[in-house]
Amino acid sequence: MVVMEQFKREETYRCEVCGFHYEAKGDAEACEEGCEEGICRNDVTAKALERRA
Repeated sequence: MVVMEQFKREETYRCEVCGFHYEAKGDAEACEEGCEEGICRNDVTAKALERRA
């Protein structure tokens, strides 16, 4: 289950498995599904706020 929390002063959704934060709940849910299956989906993790430059 994804968790809503503050990240860099923004309300975000966090994947409870890997800890990446997303603006959209659906992206966090997709990340969590991939993590639970052992599959890192680059199309999803590319949207993670931690990966922004």
